[in-house]
Amino acid sequence: MNGTRTPVARSGRERAALGGFPLLAFLVIWAVWVPRALQSAGVLHSRWASGLGAGWTYGPALAAVLTAAWVGRPALGSWAPG
Repeated sequence: MNGTRTPVARSGRERAALGGFPLLAFLVIWAVWVPRALQSAGVLHSRWASGLGAGWTYGPALAAVLTAAWVGRPALGSWAPG
């Protein structure tokens, strides 16, 4: 092995996941932040927003799992050693 990597043909889903993951993580985080901010500003009068708590910390992990599920197992296998 000479240290060079051969290019791997990627599917359209795999290429879309590169941009889709950060976008999905952003959307999940803001889906938690916006209701909490509206509640603290007095615009939203509901207790469910504060119940979201620290849910925003799991946004990137949730986005990673959803993106991996959308791309499928072959994309996950390409990262495996060997």
